[in-house]
Amino acid sequence: MNYSFEVDDAINHGVNEAIMLSNFKYWLRHNLANDKHIYDDNVWTFNSKKAFAELFPFWSEMQVRRVLDSLIKQNVIKTSNYNKMGCDRTLWYALVRPEMLEIIISRNRPMQKSKSTNAKVEIDQPIPDINTDINTDTSFGLFWDEYPNKVNKEQAGKSWKRLSLKNKGLAHSRLIAFVDSLEDWQKPVKLHASTYLNNKRWEDADHKDSVDQFAGYR
Repeated sequence: MNYSFEVDDAINHGVNEAIMLSNFKYWLRHNLANDKHIYDDNVWTFNSKKAFAELFPFWSEMQVRRVLDSLIKQNVIKTSNYNKMGCDRTLWYALVRPEMLEIIISRNRPMQKSKSTNAKVEIDQPIPDINTDINTDTSFGLFWDEYPNKVNKEQAGKSWKRLSLKNKGLAHSRLIAFVDSLEDWQKPVKLHASTYLNNKRWEDADHKDSVDQFAGYR
């Protein structure tokens, strides 16, 4: 079994923390793209410390707790409880800075899947997602790079700014599926990006990515 992490996360937060954070990002991307567990304008995932220890066999439950506590103390992740049963104390996790959340975009399909139900995540092209300032919103820049009709970028940026975190993720992750769904006479794409965003045209594409479930994640 292979495990991956981002070097910058390891430098900033520690290697163990970077491994855990990589796993969080994977499942948060999945939930965002599939419109799952969006609460209080955040995307969440959950798991028990026991399940984490099974997912990462080189850590004990106590070590898992230390890694999670470290990420919380460093103000990288936050916790809450959205369980349906009050007696269920399983913690939910979200990123404190949603701009760390990245959507995986493949040139051939909207969402890159892991090759197996383990902790290894194959990352094609990370796309930071969220910032309300168009001048510093790298997620808009990456969306714009992908959009086939480069007309009226300023208006498109304003439309992007008005989108929620969830819809930013959906607009970008389903862009390729939307373009593929167009009839030949509609290509090359003449639709302005602002129209695509304002009218939620990504919903026109009859596509929804699915990713294998693992280790109690939802």
